[in-house]
Amino acid sequence: MARFSSLLASAACVVVPLVALVVPGLTEPTQIATITGTQGLENIAVRSSGELLVTSTTSNLIFMVFPDGGRDPVAVAELDSSFNATLGIAELTRDVFYVIGAQVNGLTMISGSAGIWKVDLRPMTLQGGAVSQPADVSLLTAIPSAQLLNGLCRLAENDTEHILISDSVAGSISRLNVETLEYETVISDETMRVTTSSIAIGIDGIRIFQNTLYFTNINQALFASVPISLVDGTATGPIEVIADLSQGDDFAITPDGQKAIVAQNGLMTLASIDLSSGSVQVIANSTLLSATSSLAFGRRCADSKSIYVSGSASMGDTTVGSVLKLEL
Repeated sequence: MARFSSLLASAACVVVPLVALVVPGLTEPTQIATITGTQGLENIAVRSSGELLVTSTTSNLIFMVFPDGGRDPVAVAELDSSFNATLGIAELTRDVFYVIGAQVNGLTMISGSAGIWKVDLRPMTLQGGAVSQPADVSLLTAIPSAQLLNGLCRLAENDTEHILISDSVAGSISRLNVETLEYETVISDETMRVTTSSIAIGIDGIRIFQNTLYFTNINQALFASVPISLVDGTATGPIEVIADLSQGDDFAITPDGQKAIVAQNGLMTLASIDLSSGSVQVIANSTLLSATSSLAFGRRCADSKSIYVSGSASMGDTTVGSVLKLEL
């Protein structure tokens, strides 16, 4: 979490899967956007049209960033003013996203403040670089029992009703049906909890590839996996710690499912984890990566082998939300 460390492809286009990370030298990031008014950016999702949506733990706004950096970012959604933070974000149907909103104070989510918001971008239009027709934004449901909601992902590729949400303090994953609003804890385990005197954030990023859920735990400095049911999200086998990984925040799984690219928040690095062997390789090291929190691969032919990184960048005596791009 950044604050806590300081169009569909055309039918003629065939996206070649990223089958390996060949890194003769460290990959250099390029800054494509900064967003004033935010100290840092938290999570990142990519629209089917290619634009990036980013959240921030210092703002109730959701911003859209243009992947080629040719236009200024624009705020496309605003949560109620009683919320001061936006966190995990995921898309269930084309241009319909679900976002965690809350009141956050430092490392603490204010008790009873968490909720899941629905952000429907389908009615939104832009004109002259500004929003001329707003997105449809609504509070889907409050989750007063939450302690620190953080990561969010869809349960299965073709599932348009269920999302999974991590709670970094409770050390658990819950399932939410966005139609019925049924909310239930489906996995809770020691590997997800806060167990040391280190930073009080346990399970953080969560991602699913096929029927395996992967997660980071910042407090325990680990990256782990668990097989799950794609019907209800419950574990169907034991949790396996794949790698020890300091400061592992959110991450992205390569399209072939062989590696995870992880933001090492505060270490100025991105790490690649081989999901079979558990070997860890630093693939980028830059001061631009000093506070990175989340990653996502591009969805267009032009950037299918590019990865976008949300975080913060130094600006004088303060920080500002930043989006970087790396070619893998």
